[in-house]
Amino acid sequence: MPYLRRKSSKSKSKPKLITILVDDRENNPWTIPHPDFKFEKYRLNVGDYTIKGFEDQVAIEKKSGIVELIANLSGKDRPRFKRFLKKLSEHPIKCIVIEDSLSHIDAAFRACPKTHLEPASIYYWLSVITIKYQIPVLFIGSNKQQREDFLYYLFSEIMKQLKVR
Repeated sequence: MPYLRRKSSKSKSKPKLITILVDDRENNPWTIPHPDFKFEKYRLNVGDYTIKGFEDQVAIEKKSGIVELIANLSGKDRPRFKRFLKKLSEHPIKCIVIEDSLSHIDAAFRACPKTHLEPASIYYWLSVITIKYQIPVLFIGSNKQQREDFLYYLFSEIMKQLKVR
C-alpha cells in the first residue's frame, strides 16, 4: 500500500505520457509503477535521469547511498566530481537524490575505512553542493515504496514547472 495517495487521472483529456530517460550506464534504474510514466535507456551527458525533450533543462543524479557520495568526494575522484557538479549546476532543474538517510553517515564511513574524509566533511560538502553549486541534495531513504512515491511527485512537479501538463 502506498504511503502517499496519488491522484488518479480523471480529467477529460488524457494525460501526456512522460518519458523519463535513464542513463544507459545506470546499474539499478528507478521505476515508477504509474501509467503516466515510462522509462527509456539513453546515453546522458549529465546526470542519471532527465525528461525526454528537456535534456538541456532537467538533470537528476542518483546516488545509491552515502558510501557512493564518499567515494565521489575522496581522493582522485574529487576533481572529476567537481567538474560534474559544475555541469549539473548549469541545468535549471537539477538535484542529487541519495537513496539513504543522513543518519547513516557514521555507518557509511565504517564501510569506507580507506577514505581520508571525516564524517564532518560530508556536511561541509553537502553545504557546498547546495549553496555554491545551487544543487538540492535530497535524502530519500531506501524504502522502495517511499522512493516510488517520492519519484512520482518529483517528476510530476518537474512537469508542472516545465508547464507541459
